[in-house]
Amino acid sequence: MPRYDYECPECGAQENDVEQTLAQVEAGEAPVCPEGCYTDFPVIDVKMVRVIGPVGFSLKGGGWARDGYSKPGGGEP
Repeated sequence: MPRYDYECPECGAQENDVEQTLAQVEAGEAPVCPEGCYTDFPVIDVKMVRVIGPVGFSLKGGGWARDGYSKPGGGEP
């Protein structure tokens, strides 16, 4: 099941690695702020907002700019 990170728009509290199905995400389901933030009127708990974080990946194999692919004449074979 995918994991998502959420942040409260009011106080900045964060919830990390919340497991949700894609159907829950599409339906707009989000955790409520753990700090107890709420709107003034009517009194409703503040839903947290999903945060998109950096994705770690590496380019493996030949043919990437790091290998000299972007230099005139290309890299050494």
